[in-house]
Amino acid sequence: MEKDTFKIESNALWIGGGILLLAGLGTGAYFYFKKKKENEDITESGSSAPSSSGFCKYGDDYPLKHGSCGKNVIALQKILHVLGADLGTSGSNKDGVDGKYGDKTQAGVKKHLGKTTASSSDIEQLKRA
Repeated sequence: MEKDTFKIESNALWIGGGILLLAGLGTGAYFYFKKKKENEDITESGSSAPSSSGFCKYGDDYPLKHGSCGKNVIALQKILHVLGADLGTSGSNKDGVDGKYGDKTQAGVKKHLGKTTASSSDIEQLKRA
């Protein structure tokens, strides 16, 4: 009498293994690109909350200062860029407009305003410059 054994065809093993491999790769790619998008520009969605990266110590409230992040910082950086400030090459357009008030934004503010923080009236003043 023959002993009953559980047999799986080799084709079924290859197909099942391929499906598991593709599912794992797809899941990994999803989380990789999701994290990459979050890191590219934390303010694209208009979020003013401090980031998990540790750079953004402050939200988007005035006065804007080193460590502030958000839409108001983007507005300030766009004006500084038009005025010729060197903001580096970060941001989606590689023009330094990234929504993060860092060293280069602070240097531009100091050059054009003579101080290291910016209020909403300071931004209006820069718009008229």
